Amino acid sequence: MGRLKIGLSNEEGENRLMWFLNQGCVISCFRDLFYQEAVATERTEIVFIKKEFFFRFIRSNQDNLDFFLDQLYKKYQYCINILLTEHKSTSKVRVYKLIHQLGKNYGQIQSDQSILVKNFLTRMDMASITGVHRSNIIKYLSELENMAIIKKEKQFIIIKQPQTLEKLINLAD
Repeated sequence: MGRLKIGLSNEEGENRLMWFLNQGCVISCFRDLFYQEAVATERTEIVFIKKEFFFRFIRSNQDNLDFFLDQLYKKYQYCINILLTEHKSTSKVRVYKLIHQLGKNYGQIQSDQSILVKNFLTRMDMASITGVHRSNIIKYLSELENMAIIKKEKQFIIIKQPQTLEKLINLAD
């Protein structure tokens, strides 16, 4: 199983970490619009497929189309969410929302209803995604840990109280 960090940048060199791709994910190249960077965070196999073959495969089965559209809609929703909330939320709320989204999209629910997120983002990745300085990322994570909402380790984070995290986000919005 592999995992890629996908970053996009424009001609002016403005760069942003956009999303992660796990096993079975599909991404197209934005040749004319953006410069794209993919960084493997673990052993990963990348398969390049000709566009014609890919579209023939998508049209061959409704499940294939549904799978692809689901991935596309999630990326679209994420981008729209960034556009709509980027300047409305405080830096703290943007970090809280990122942790919440990571738990929702990549976490594994544990028997005590906590959420385990393996291969958690680096502080630099979190700063790139949220536009919040790395020192503030560390501060906000520590605050959540002191409130016993999360537990952070080097390679993972446990969202011990996902409902409380969600309430903090909703109160701030």
